[in-house]
Amino acid sequence: MKSLKILSILLLSLVFSNCSDDSKGQKGYNGSENFLVFANDTQKMGVLPDSGSQIHKLTVGGLRAASSPYQVKLIYDAASSTALPGVDFDIVSDVITVEAGQVFGSFDIKVYEDPATGAGKKAYFTIESAQLENANFHNVTEVTFHLSCPVDLDTFPLNYDVEVYAFDDQAPSHTQTFTVVPNVENTFTVPSMWGPNFVGFATGNPAYNGQFVYPATIVLNCDDTVTVTAAAPNYLGGSGTYDPETGIIDVTISQGVFAEAFITQCVFYPKTE
Repeated sequence: MKSLKILSILLLSLVFSNCSDDSKGQKGYNGSENFLVFANDTQKMGVLPDSGSQIHKLTVGGLRAASSPYQVKLIYDAASSTALPGVDFDIVSDVITVEAGQVFGSFDIKVYEDPATGAGKKAYFTIESAQLENANFHNVTEVTFHLSCPVDLDTFPLNYDVEVYAFDDQAPSHTQTFTVVPNVENTFTVPSMWGPNFVGFATGNPAYNGQFVYPATIVLNCDDTVTVTAAAPNYLGGSGTYDPETGIIDVTISQGVFAEAFITQCVFYPKTE
């Protein structure tokens, strides 16, 4: 524990040194005109392992129901995109018809399993129509194509006992409750990675208990690896593994609270109560 005394002197050294025309540019929409838009500015399109490919819908349309049929063309922005047509995805047909009386229509997008990854790649699209002018908003969409492996949130454990190890010693254990991040696959937040009393343990000074508790986001990847992200410079995140059979999450994390670098291991065991 001699190194802890040194760390206590260095504690916090980095921390304490460390529609008409409107604001969105909408065209002068007075209720009688119609303009072309994407239904969403961003969208995720996943593909399940062993599926080969999956079809997703990319929805476009007008600000109100069409008075007569009109065609819409989907345009891929190669300069801005990392996802490649014919490799990561294909547009089944790049022209659709929005029928009279309908507000929206949709393009079919085929997403390929190989070479999809959990992190995914992004493609950007614009739209155009000879019959309908684009609005000055919702006229570009970002689509992320990714490998999908959603855990069953009805059975996935959200409460954990956490064992913590640093400096060849065991730090105080603690309990954590995962909070699901809405609409983001297999992503959870926790109030504290290394526990509320870790800094007091590391410095040998209980006065630091409850300070710098290391809130973070935990992502379970499709290959059973785990990514931990947190707010730098105090918390540098980390990585580890997830065992679907036992539910155990085992990660190592780095930090910037102390001037001297070290690694902390956090092992999350699902609570059985």
